[in-house]
Order: sequence, then structure tokens, then C-alpha cells
Amino acid sequence: MKTITALHKNLCIILVEPIYKGNIGAVSRIMKNFGFSNLRIVGKIPVREDFALAVHSQDILDTIQTFENLEAALSDLDGAVAITRRKARRKSFDFKPSGFADYVCSNSHSKLGIVFGRETYGLTKEEEDLCSMRCHIPSNPEFPSLNLSHSVAIIMYEIFKQSELFAQPLNRKDKLVSNSEINETVDYIIEMLRRIGFFNRSNDHQIHFLFRNILMKANLGKISNHKIKKVFERIWALFKQQEKSNTINSDVG
Repeated sequence: MKTITALHKNLCIILVEPIYKGNIGAVSRIMKNFGFSNLRIVGKIPVREDFALAVHSQDILDTIQTFENLEAALSDLDGAVAITRRKARRKSFDFKPSGFADYVCSNSHSKLGIVFGRETYGLTKEEEDLCSMRCHIPSNPEFPSLNLSHSVAIIMYEIFKQSELFAQPLNRKDKLVSNSEINETVDYIIEMLRRIGFFNRSNDHQIHFLFRNILMKANLGKISNHKIKKVFERIWALFKQQEKSNTINSDVG
């Protein structure tokens, strides 16, 4: 099926500073079970334990890519989703596993990173901020922490299961914009808002995060992305025109 093939190519599993080598082996086997092969690791591959759990998935282990930090691991991707159990005061979860699987399968043309945190304390706030969305795996609140490989298994299973419902990729005439293009658009929006004095009473960082989150979820095409920029360009032009008119009226008065 075309969509599964696209998923195989575009989906990346990213493990941030895993501690146990056995977990990497278990993750590679799970990926093989559900037909995925792109595994990235932030930090060094740990030396503890061995790859005994990676039965028949040595090909995945042989092609692991390593990166110094999460930002570098995401640099060539269109977006990223953090898998987390931690509730943030100002951030809600965007998905549970089944909803996330729907999103992934219906956007198989996008290069997406699925980010899993450390076995000990997960992802830092700064690392979560690099991800456009957050997915939560519900579990027993009295013992919510899941093993790393088990978390990967739940997400991979849901995606594999849902992929059968999307046998044909979406027919998009408008090519999807990249993660970097969305960041450029958000920076442009913030600059236009700053010029008209919007941030006199608002936190520009919060507004920046708000627009980035909205645009990441919107699956924007290049045409739509361009139109959004034009809207804010027009707002700035009207603001300058109004300022000029007010100055003239003041001089006349």
C-alpha cells in the first residue's frame, strides 16, 4: 500500500539519550514488527547490556543515526511530536495514541519525528518546545511511567493499525510546507504584530508558541502559507495608512 510505504520512508523514531542498550534493541525489534526502519538517537549509544533483544532487526541497528542534540535530530524534518506522560501547566496534550495515528497516516507525505524521552526523567521543557505537538499515552495514575520500548510499541501498533484505513495518500495539489518554512512564517507574523504595537501588554513568546502550534497542526500547503503572510502584510499596510491619515488630520486640526 502506498501510504505504508510513505510512512516507512518518512517516519523517524527519535530516542533522546537512552540509558540502556537493551532498550535500543527492543525498540529496533518493535519497529521491524510494524515495518518501520528510521531510528535516530540523541547522544551516545549506551554501553550497558547488549543487543540481544534486537532479534532479526540488526539492519535497523546498523543504520542508526546519532545526533548531539534534539534540535540537530529534527533539522531535516517537517515536524515532531513528543510522546510524554508529563502534564504541563500551560500546554494541553494534542493527541492520544489512536488520534495521533490518524494524524500520521493521513499526512504520510510529511517527514515526522516521534520523540521519546529519557528512561529516567523524559524530555526537558526546552526539548518539548522543539516539538510542535504532544501525545499522551494514558496509564495507571498511581504508576504512570512506561518502559521506553513499551511506549514505542503502543505508538507503532496504533500507526500500523490505522495505516490500513488510509490505503491511498491524500491527493494534494499544494505541496506541504516544511518545518523551517512554518518557523519563518511565525517569525514574520510576530514581526508584523510587533510593528503595530500588539505586544505592549502581551508576551510575544506565548503568542509565538500559539501561532506555531496552530500552523503545525494545519498541514499548510505553500499556497496557504503564502496567503497567511499576505494577510499580515496587509494588516501592516493598513496600519501605516491609518497612522498617516491620523497625522494629516492632526496637522489640519
